[in-house]
Amino acid sequence: MPAFGKSSLAKLETCHPDLIKVFNVVITHVDCSILEGHRTIDRQRELFESGMSKLNPDNPSDLEAAMHTRTPSLAVDALPYPIDWEDARRIAFFAGFVVGCGRDIGVNLRSGVNWDRDLSTLNSTGSFFDGPHFELI
Repeated sequence: MPAFGKSSLAKLETCHPDLIKVFNVVITHVDCSILEGHRTIDRQRELFESGMSKLNPDNPSDLEAAMHTRTPSLAVDALPYPIDWEDARRIAFFAGFVVGCGRDIGVNLRSGVNWDRDLSTLNSTGSFFDGPHFELI
């Protein structure tokens, strides 16, 4: 059975208890890595400036929407292992699995592959495909 490594566990521990519950279910079925939980304002700024995030932490309304900057984090980034950033279909399948695991235990999530939750995952819903991202609703 898959298990989280020390790095993934440490990142997951920075997240809201409901996210921890969901990923403790996910890992019993799918080997995956936790890439990021809580992030600092400086890290959020770095990601915004590089184009990897649409949320500018220097804009108060964006900062309010930045789920990773909360304590505990209301968002987590995770991907199936081994990580293949180019396999959008695999990432989308994993996202659906994670959202389904959450739903099974009463935790509603939104995924960065399907921001508007309309089940269309590979057409850049919400104009930004953020495959690893999961956040509490």
